[in-house]
Amino acid sequence: MLTAADGLQNPTSLAVRSGTAYIASGAYFTNTDPNVLTAHVTHGKQGKGRN
Repeated sequence: MLTAADGLQNPTSLAVRSGTAYIASGAYFTNTDPNVLTAHVTHGKQGKGRN
């Protein structure tokens, strides 16, 4: 999960393509470092060990 420590400030949009999430961070309230963050999305089993 992305947080302010990662540079996320007032996220405005999200796009996912080929296993990568692109998150626009507007920084509207802080006016500091608006940017686009990326996160790699992987699929795996949840609840490992459960039947």
